Amino acid sequence: MGAANEPGRLKISVPTAIFQGEADVTVRPGDTDVVAKQLCAGGNKLEYLPYPGKDHDGVMVAGAEFARDWVDARFAGKPASSNCASLPSAGASH
Repeated sequence: MGAANEPGRLKISVPTAIFQGEADVTVRPGDTDVVAKQLCAGGNKLEYLPYPGKDHDGVMVAGAEFARDWVDARFAGKPASSNCASLPSAGASH
């Protein structure tokens, strides 16, 4: 039952973006790196965006404009990009 709650096992039918602060101590960057890799391996269209020096709250502020533009583009029917082919790492420096 617990495996069903693992986000990396999800098959998401819509484009997805994940923002991760590299200085986040609430959601560990390395854990999010793993989930991003799993989602990509599962065939999900993912854009993974680490933010250097940002913590849990700071990434929301730093990524707000990008997030608004990203959502607006999806509603406008524009295709989403994916960086699954060369995923960045938020946890590399931690």
